[in-house]
Amino acid sequence: MKVTSYSAGGVAAGSMQGSVSTNSAKRRAGVSKKSNQNRGQKKNVNYNPREIRSALSRVKKSQSAGQVLAQAKGKLANLLKAKGTGQFKEAELAAAIIHARRMVRCAQMKTQNLKQEEQLQRKHEKEIKAEEQQQKNEIKLRVKQKERNLKQKAKSEKTQKLQRQKRQQMELMQRRRIHRNMEHGKMEEADLEYKKNMSNAASSSESVSYEPSYIMPKGVELELSEDGIELTEAQIEAQIEQQVEMMIAAEMAGGAGMPDVSAAAAIPDAAGADMGGADIPAIDIAIG
Repeated sequence: MKVTSYSAGGVAAGSMQGSVSTNSAKRRAGVSKKSNQNRGQKKNVNYNPREIRSALSRVKKSQSAGQVLAQAKGKLANLLKAKGTGQFKEAELAAAIIHARRMVRCAQMKTQNLKQEEQLQRKHEKEIKAEEQQQKNEIKLRVKQKERNLKQKAKSEKTQKLQRQKRQQMELMQRRRIHRNMEHGKMEEADLEYKKNMSNAASSSESVSYEPSYIMPKGVELELSEDGIELTEAQIEAQIEQQVEMMIAAEMAGGAGMPDVSAAAAIPDAAGADMGGADIPAIDIAIG
C-alpha cells in the first residue's frame, strides 16, 4: 500500500518509502525463485541391484541365506522411507523398490529351499546311519548264531565221542571177559585131563592111548550133545564173535542189561556151516 505524505518543503515523503518496499519485494521473489529451482533438482537413488544377488549366489547354508534375507528387507525398508521424502527421482526410486522387493522374495525362496535341502540331507544321513546300524546288528546276530551252532556241533561231537568210547570200552570188556573165561576153562580142562591121565597111568602098567576128554571146569557147567565134542577152536571163536556182536547190538539198542552168555551160546553160528561143512551143536554155558 502506497502512502503519500507532504512536507513543508513541498516534496512527497512517500516516494522514498515506496522504492524501499519495491526492492524488498524483488529480493524475496529472487529467493523464492532460487528455492523453487533447488526443489526441482532431485537426488539420484543410491541403490546397488547386484549386492543382494551376489550375496544370495554365494550362500550355501540356510542360516547364511537368512542373514541375506534380513539385509534385503532392510534395503527395501530404506527405499520405502526415501519415497516419502520427495528428495529422490520417482522413477529410479520406484524401480529400486520393485527390484528390492523381488530380491526379498528371492532371498526367502533360497532360504526355504536350503532348509528343505538340509532337512532332506539330514533325513538321508539318518537313513544311512540306520541301515549301517541294522547291518551291524545283523552281523552280530549272524556271529552269535554261528557261535551257537559251533557250540552245539562241538557238544554233539563230544557226546558222540563219549558214546563211541563207551561202546568201545564195553566191547573190550566183554571180549576180555569171554577170553578170560575161555582161557580159564582150557587151563582147568588141561589140569583135570592131566590128573586123570596120571591116575590111569598109575593104575595100569600097560601103555595107554590118551584121548582128550572134556571135563567140567570149576564154576562152569557145560551141556554138550554128542556131536558137540568135535567142535574146533575156529568154530568156538566164531561163536564168541557172534556173542560179542549180539551184546554190542543189545547195548546200542538201549537194552536194560547185558545178554546172557548162556543164551547167546545156545544160538548156532551160521558161520559154522562154512567151516568144514559140519553142523555145530548147541552149547549151554553157565558161569557160576
